Amino acid sequence: MNKLVLIFTALLIFLVVACQNNESLLLALSEAEKVVDNSLDNDLSLRNMVSDGSYFYLAAYGTLYKKDVTASSEAEWGTIALPEGTTGLTALGFFGGNLYLGFFRQGADDGLYLSANQGASWTELSQFKGKQVLDLWNQGSELFVSYYDESRSVDKFGLAYYNGGTYSDTALSALANPVLDVVFSGSSYYAITKSAIYGDADPSLFSEKGKPSTEDAFKGLFYSNTYSLFYVSTDAGYVYSSPDLTTWTVSAAQEISSTKVKVSFTHFAEINGNVLVGTSNYGAYQMQIGDVTKMDRPEGLSNGDKLYYAYVLRFYIDAPRDRVYFITSDKGLFSNQYKDSAWGNTWTWE
Repeated sequence: MNKLVLIFTALLIFLVVACQNNESLLLALSEAEKVVDNSLDNDLSLRNMVSDGSYFYLAAYGTLYKKDVTASSEAEWGTIALPEGTTGLTALGFFGGNLYLGFFRQGADDGLYLSANQGASWTELSQFKGKQVLDLWNQGSELFVSYYDESRSVDKFGLAYYNGGTYSDTALSALANPVLDVVFSGSSYYAITKSAIYGDADPSLFSEKGKPSTEDAFKGLFYSNTYSLFYVSTDAGYVYSSPDLTTWTVSAAQEISSTKVKVSFTHFAEINGNVLVGTSNYGAYQMQIGDVTKMDRPEGLSNGDKLYYAYVLRFYIDAPRDRVYFITSDKGLFSNQYKDSAWGNTWTWE
Protein backbone atom coordinates (compact mmCIF):
# COMPACT_ATOMS: atom_id res chain seq x y z
CA MET A 1 0.00 0.00 0.00
CA ASN A 2 2.84 2.38 0.92
CA LYS A 3 4.39 1.72 -2.50
CA LEU A 4 1.13 2.63 -4.21
CA VAL A 5 0.89 5.84 -2.20
CA LEU A 6 4.44 6.74 -3.17
CA ILE A 7 3.73 6.08 -6.86
CA PHE A 8 0.54 8.14 -6.76
CA THR A 9 2.29 10.99 -4.93
CA ALA A 10 5.15 11.00 -7.42
CA LEU A 11 2.68 11.05 -10.33
CA LEU A 12 0.76 13.93 -8.76
CA ILE A 13 3.96 15.93 -8.23
CA PHE A 14 4.96 15.28 -11.86
CA LEU A 15 1.61 16.56 -13.15
CA VAL A 16 1.77 19.68 -10.98
CA VAL A 17 5.31 20.48 -12.12
CA ALA A 18 4.33 19.83 -15.73
CA CYS A 19 1.41 22.20 -15.46
CA GLN A 20 3.57 24.84 -13.80
CA ASN A 21 5.91 24.60 -16.76
CA ASN A 22 3.07 24.87 -19.24
CA GLU A 23 1.40 28.23 -18.77
CA SER A 24 -0.94 27.73 -21.71
CA LEU A 25 -2.30 24.54 -20.17
CA LEU A 26 -2.89 26.21 -16.83
CA LEU A 27 -4.60 29.09 -18.57
CA ALA A 28 -6.79 26.70 -20.52
CA LEU A 29 -7.81 24.91 -17.31
CA SER A 30 -8.38 27.92 -15.08
CA GLU A 31 -9.24 30.90 -17.27
CA ALA A 32 -10.77 29.48 -20.43
CA GLU A 33 -13.46 31.74 -21.81
CA LYS A 34 -16.93 30.35 -22.24
CA VAL A 35 -18.75 30.60 -25.59
CA VAL A 36 -22.55 30.47 -25.35
CA ASP A 37 -24.45 29.72 -28.58
CA ASN A 38 -27.94 31.24 -28.85
CA SER A 39 -30.74 31.35 -31.42
CA LEU A 40 -29.38 33.00 -34.60
CA ASP A 41 -27.93 30.94 -37.42
CA ASN A 42 -24.17 30.75 -37.06
CA ASP A 43 -23.47 31.22 -40.76
CA LEU A 44 -25.47 34.42 -41.33
CA SER A 45 -23.98 37.01 -43.67
CA LEU A 46 -24.67 40.24 -41.78
CA ARG A 47 -24.54 43.86 -42.91
CA ASN A 48 -25.22 46.13 -39.93
CA MET A 49 -26.92 46.57 -36.58
CA VAL A 50 -28.69 49.64 -35.12
CA SER A 51 -31.02 50.47 -32.24
CA ASP A 52 -33.86 52.90 -31.64
CA GLY A 53 -33.46 52.60 -27.87
CA SER A 54 -36.25 50.04 -27.55
CA TYR A 55 -35.14 47.39 -30.05
CA PHE A 56 -32.01 46.15 -31.74
CA TYR A 57 -32.30 45.73 -35.52
CA LEU A 58 -29.94 43.41 -37.37
CA ALA A 59 -29.64 43.25 -41.16
CA ALA A 60 -28.63 40.05 -42.91
CA TYR A 61 -28.46 39.93 -46.69
CA GLY A 62 -32.05 38.70 -47.02
CA THR A 63 -33.60 39.19 -43.58
CA LEU A 64 -34.18 41.95 -41.02
CA TYR A 65 -34.13 40.81 -37.38
CA LYS A 66 -35.51 42.56 -34.30
CA LYS A 67 -34.99 42.06 -30.55
CA ASP A 68 -35.97 43.97 -27.41
CA VAL A 69 -32.89 45.67 -25.92
CA THR A 70 -33.92 44.51 -22.43
CA ALA A 71 -34.34 40.86 -23.47
CA SER A 72 -31.89 38.28 -22.16
CA SER A 73 -29.06 37.17 -24.42
CA GLU A 74 -30.81 33.79 -24.74
CA ALA A 75 -34.04 35.34 -26.06
CA GLU A 76 -34.78 34.66 -29.72
CA TRP A 77 -34.61 37.31 -32.43
CA GLY A 78 -37.83 37.99 -34.31
CA THR A 79 -38.02 39.00 -37.97
CA ILE A 80 -39.52 42.00 -39.76
CA ALA A 81 -41.03 41.76 -43.23
CA LEU A 82 -39.01 43.59 -45.87
CA PRO A 83 -40.69 45.98 -48.32
CA GLU A 84 -42.66 44.00 -50.88
CA GLY A 85 -40.70 42.95 -53.95
CA THR A 86 -37.26 43.82 -52.56
CA THR A 87 -34.23 41.55 -52.31
CA GLY A 88 -30.55 42.10 -51.62
CA LEU A 89 -30.70 44.01 -48.33
CA THR A 90 -27.30 45.70 -48.09
CA ALA A 91 -27.70 48.68 -45.74
CA LEU A 92 -29.41 49.46 -42.45
CA GLY A 93 -29.55 52.81 -40.66
CA PHE A 94 -31.40 54.71 -37.94
CA PHE A 95 -31.82 58.47 -38.16
CA GLY A 96 -34.34 61.00 -36.85
CA GLY A 97 -36.50 58.32 -35.24
CA ASN A 98 -36.81 56.32 -38.47
CA LEU A 99 -35.39 53.06 -39.74
CA TYR A 100 -33.78 53.02 -43.19
CA LEU A 101 -33.15 50.04 -45.46
CA GLY A 102 -30.97 50.12 -48.56
CA PHE A 103 -30.95 47.53 -51.34
CA PHE A 104 -28.50 46.57 -54.08
CA ARG A 105 -29.66 44.23 -56.84
CA GLN A 106 -28.06 44.29 -60.27
CA GLY A 107 -30.56 45.39 -62.90
CA ALA A 108 -33.17 46.45 -60.31
CA ASP A 109 -34.03 49.78 -58.69
CA ASP A 110 -34.95 48.85 -55.12
CA GLY A 111 -33.20 51.91 -53.66
CA LEU A 112 -33.92 53.25 -50.15
CA TYR A 113 -36.90 52.72 -47.84
CA LEU A 114 -38.00 54.35 -44.58
CA SER A 115 -40.11 53.09 -41.68
CA ALA A 116 -41.51 55.42 -39.02
CA ASN A 117 -43.17 52.58 -37.07
CA GLN A 118 -40.38 50.11 -36.23
CA GLY A 119 -40.72 48.18 -39.46
CA ALA A 120 -44.50 47.71 -39.49
CA SER A 121 -44.68 49.47 -42.88
CA TRP A 122 -42.22 50.93 -45.38
CA THR A 123 -42.13 53.97 -47.66
CA GLU A 124 -39.90 54.09 -50.72
CA LEU A 125 -37.87 57.30 -51.06
CA SER A 126 -38.25 58.65 -54.58
CA GLN A 127 -34.88 60.43 -54.47
CA PHE A 128 -33.14 57.03 -54.72
CA LYS A 129 -35.44 55.39 -57.24
CA GLY A 130 -33.22 53.75 -59.83
CA LYS A 131 -30.18 53.76 -57.55
CA GLN A 132 -28.57 50.92 -55.64
CA VAL A 133 -27.75 51.70 -51.99
CA LEU A 134 -24.45 50.40 -50.71
CA ASP A 135 -24.26 51.73 -47.15
CA LEU A 136 -25.70 54.20 -44.62
CA TRP A 137 -24.05 56.27 -41.87
CA ASN A 138 -25.67 58.35 -39.14
CA GLN A 139 -22.98 60.95 -38.38
CA GLY A 140 -23.33 64.29 -36.64
CA SER A 141 -26.65 65.77 -37.77
CA GLU A 142 -26.70 63.99 -41.14
CA LEU A 143 -27.64 60.65 -42.66
CA PHE A 144 -25.18 59.73 -45.42
CA VAL A 145 -26.12 57.39 -48.28
CA SER A 146 -23.52 55.67 -50.44
CA TYR A 147 -25.09 54.68 -53.76
CA TYR A 148 -24.45 53.22 -57.22
CA ASP A 149 -26.18 54.65 -60.30
CA GLU A 150 -26.28 51.99 -62.99
CA SER A 151 -27.63 54.43 -65.58
CA ARG A 152 -24.32 56.31 -65.76
CA SER A 153 -21.63 55.30 -68.24
CA VAL A 154 -18.76 56.33 -65.94
CA ASP A 155 -18.23 57.43 -62.31
CA LYS A 156 -21.27 55.50 -61.15
CA PHE A 157 -20.72 55.87 -57.39
CA GLY A 158 -21.96 58.76 -55.27
CA LEU A 159 -22.56 60.00 -51.73
CA ALA A 160 -25.73 61.84 -50.71
CA TYR A 161 -26.76 63.29 -47.34
CA TYR A 162 -29.95 64.18 -45.49
CA ASN A 163 -30.45 66.42 -42.45
CA GLY A 164 -34.17 65.88 -41.97
CA GLY A 165 -35.16 68.36 -44.65
CA THR A 166 -34.00 67.43 -48.13
CA TYR A 167 -31.68 64.89 -49.70
CA SER A 168 -28.70 66.42 -51.49
CA ASP A 169 -25.60 65.12 -53.18
CA THR A 170 -22.31 65.81 -51.46
CA ALA A 171 -19.42 67.04 -53.56
CA LEU A 172 -18.71 63.33 -54.09
CA SER A 173 -21.60 62.75 -56.48
CA ALA A 174 -19.61 61.12 -59.30
CA LEU A 175 -16.85 58.75 -58.20
CA ALA A 176 -15.04 55.86 -59.84
CA ASN A 177 -14.98 54.00 -56.49
CA PRO A 178 -17.51 53.83 -53.65
CA VAL A 179 -17.29 55.68 -50.36
CA LEU A 180 -16.36 53.13 -47.67
CA ASP A 181 -16.80 55.15 -44.46
CA VAL A 182 -18.08 58.52 -43.24
CA VAL A 183 -17.16 60.04 -39.86
CA PHE A 184 -17.78 63.25 -37.91
CA SER A 185 -14.96 64.86 -35.91
CA GLY A 186 -17.21 67.20 -33.94
CA SER A 187 -16.76 70.05 -36.40
CA SER A 188 -16.33 68.49 -39.87
CA TYR A 189 -17.37 65.45 -41.86
CA TYR A 190 -14.91 63.10 -43.57
CA ALA A 191 -15.33 60.35 -46.14
CA ILE A 192 -12.90 57.74 -47.45
CA THR A 193 -12.62 55.73 -50.66
CA LYS A 194 -9.99 53.10 -51.35
CA SER A 195 -7.48 55.78 -52.38
CA ALA A 196 -8.50 59.17 -50.92
CA ILE A 197 -9.87 61.02 -47.89
CA TYR A 198 -12.27 63.96 -48.29
CA GLY A 199 -13.61 66.41 -45.74
CA ASP A 200 -15.35 69.68 -44.88
CA ALA A 201 -17.83 71.08 -42.37
CA ASP A 202 -20.27 71.26 -45.29
CA PRO A 203 -20.57 67.93 -47.18
CA SER A 204 -21.46 69.80 -50.37
CA LEU A 205 -17.95 71.26 -50.26
CA PHE A 206 -15.97 68.08 -49.65
CA SER A 207 -12.38 68.34 -50.90
CA GLU A 208 -9.44 65.95 -50.79
CA LYS A 209 -7.41 65.90 -47.57
CA GLY A 210 -4.16 64.36 -46.41
CA LYS A 211 -3.77 60.58 -46.30
CA PRO A 212 -1.23 57.90 -45.36
CA SER A 213 1.63 57.59 -47.80
CA THR A 214 0.99 54.07 -49.09
CA GLU A 215 -0.11 52.25 -52.21
CA ASP A 216 -2.28 49.90 -50.12
CA ALA A 217 -6.03 50.21 -50.53
CA PHE A 218 -7.89 51.95 -47.71
CA LYS A 219 -10.74 50.01 -46.09
CA GLY A 220 -12.10 52.10 -43.23
CA LEU A 221 -11.99 55.50 -41.48
CA PHE A 222 -12.69 56.34 -37.84
CA TYR A 223 -12.43 59.37 -35.55
CA SER A 224 -11.93 58.88 -31.81
CA ASN A 225 -13.13 61.68 -29.57
CA THR A 226 -11.31 59.99 -26.69
CA TYR A 227 -7.90 60.30 -28.32
CA SER A 228 -8.63 63.08 -30.88
CA LEU A 229 -7.22 60.83 -33.57
CA PHE A 230 -8.22 59.70 -37.05
CA TYR A 231 -7.69 56.02 -37.88
CA VAL A 232 -7.35 54.47 -41.34
CA SER A 233 -7.36 50.73 -42.05
CA THR A 234 -5.84 49.06 -45.12
CA ASP A 235 -6.07 45.78 -46.97
CA ALA A 236 -2.39 44.92 -46.43
CA GLY A 237 -1.86 44.52 -42.69
CA TYR A 238 -1.48 48.12 -41.54
CA VAL A 239 -3.52 50.60 -39.49
CA TYR A 240 -2.62 54.31 -39.40
CA SER A 241 -3.50 57.07 -36.94
CA SER A 242 -3.21 60.84 -37.19
CA PRO A 243 -4.30 63.91 -35.20
CA ASP A 244 -4.64 66.07 -38.31
CA LEU A 245 -4.56 63.86 -41.45
CA THR A 246 -1.04 65.19 -42.05
CA THR A 247 1.33 63.34 -39.72
CA TRP A 248 0.77 59.59 -39.47
CA THR A 249 1.73 56.77 -37.11
CA VAL A 250 1.64 53.27 -38.55
CA SER A 251 1.17 49.90 -36.88
CA ALA A 252 3.47 46.94 -37.32
CA ALA A 253 2.38 44.67 -40.17
CA GLN A 254 -0.26 42.24 -38.89
CA GLU A 255 -0.16 38.71 -40.33
CA ILE A 256 -2.14 35.51 -40.07
CA SER A 257 0.23 33.45 -37.93
CA SER A 258 -0.19 30.17 -39.79
CA THR A 259 0.23 31.52 -43.34
CA LYS A 260 2.07 34.84 -42.88
CA VAL A 261 -0.51 36.44 -45.17
CA LYS A 262 -1.12 40.11 -44.33
CA VAL A 263 -4.40 40.84 -42.58
CA SER A 264 -7.01 42.81 -44.55
CA PHE A 265 -8.67 45.21 -42.11
CA THR A 266 -12.26 46.52 -42.27
CA HIS A 267 -14.17 49.01 -40.07
CA PHE A 268 -13.56 50.51 -36.62
CA ALA A 269 -15.46 51.13 -33.39
CA GLU A 270 -14.61 52.21 -29.85
CA ILE A 271 -15.87 51.16 -26.43
CA ASN A 272 -14.64 52.59 -23.14
CA GLY A 273 -11.34 53.74 -24.66
CA ASN A 274 -10.67 50.51 -26.56
CA VAL A 275 -10.43 51.10 -30.33
CA LEU A 276 -11.45 48.00 -32.30
CA VAL A 277 -10.88 47.12 -35.95
CA GLY A 278 -12.27 44.15 -37.85
CA THR A 279 -10.62 42.02 -40.50
CA SER A 280 -11.83 40.11 -43.53
CA ASN A 281 -10.05 36.91 -42.58
CA TYR A 282 -8.76 37.00 -39.01
CA GLY A 283 -11.38 38.18 -36.53
CA ALA A 284 -10.75 41.50 -34.77
CA TYR A 285 -7.90 43.50 -33.25
CA GLN A 286 -7.88 46.03 -30.42
CA MET A 287 -5.91 49.11 -29.38
CA GLN A 288 -6.78 49.44 -25.69
CA ILE A 289 -5.12 52.84 -25.30
CA GLY A 290 -5.75 53.95 -28.87
CA ASP A 291 -2.13 53.31 -29.88
CA VAL A 292 -1.74 51.63 -33.29
CA THR A 293 1.75 50.48 -32.32
CA LYS A 294 0.24 48.34 -29.54
CA MET A 295 -2.32 46.24 -31.37
CA ASP A 296 -3.35 42.81 -30.13
CA ARG A 297 -6.29 40.40 -30.18
CA PRO A 298 -9.18 40.51 -27.68
CA GLU A 299 -8.46 38.27 -24.70
CA GLY A 300 -10.26 34.96 -24.50
CA LEU A 301 -10.18 34.14 -28.20
CA SER A 302 -7.95 31.31 -29.38
CA ASN A 303 -7.28 29.45 -32.62
CA GLY A 304 -10.18 27.09 -32.00
CA ASP A 305 -12.82 29.82 -31.73
CA LYS A 306 -14.98 30.67 -34.75
CA LEU A 307 -14.66 34.41 -34.11
CA TYR A 308 -10.88 34.15 -34.22
CA TYR A 309 -11.06 33.61 -38.00
CA ALA A 310 -14.33 35.41 -38.76
CA TYR A 311 -14.86 38.15 -41.34
CA VAL A 312 -15.72 40.97 -38.90
CA LEU A 313 -17.31 43.56 -41.16
CA ARG A 314 -18.12 46.08 -38.42
CA PHE A 315 -19.25 46.47 -34.81
CA TYR A 316 -22.26 47.71 -32.88
CA ILE A 317 -21.56 49.33 -29.50
CA ASP A 318 -24.32 48.96 -26.92
CA ALA A 319 -22.93 51.66 -24.62
CA PRO A 320 -25.58 51.47 -21.84
CA ARG A 321 -24.66 47.81 -21.28
CA ASP A 322 -20.91 48.10 -22.08
CA ARG A 323 -21.38 45.47 -24.77
CA VAL A 324 -19.76 45.00 -28.18
CA TYR A 325 -21.46 43.13 -31.03
CA PHE A 326 -19.13 41.69 -33.69
CA ILE A 327 -21.02 41.80 -37.00
CA THR A 328 -19.58 39.17 -39.32
CA SER A 329 -20.20 38.39 -42.96
CA ASP A 330 -19.68 34.65 -42.54
CA LYS A 331 -20.28 33.54 -38.95
CA GLY A 332 -23.29 35.41 -37.65
CA LEU A 333 -23.23 37.67 -34.60
CA PHE A 334 -20.91 37.51 -31.57
CA SER A 335 -20.93 39.71 -28.49
CA ASN A 336 -19.15 40.31 -25.22
CA GLN A 337 -18.99 42.93 -22.49
CA TYR A 338 -16.00 45.25 -22.24
CA LYS A 339 -15.56 47.43 -19.17
CA ASP A 340 -12.78 48.40 -16.76
CA SER A 341 -10.24 47.57 -19.50
CA ALA A 342 -11.23 43.90 -19.60
CA TRP A 343 -13.41 41.57 -21.64
CA GLY A 344 -16.10 39.51 -19.95
CA ASN A 345 -15.64 35.80 -19.28
CA THR A 346 -18.44 34.79 -21.66
CA TRP A 347 -18.44 35.22 -25.44
CA THR A 348 -21.97 34.97 -26.79
CA TRP A 349 -22.74 33.61 -30.26
CA GLU A 350 -26.16 35.19 -30.72
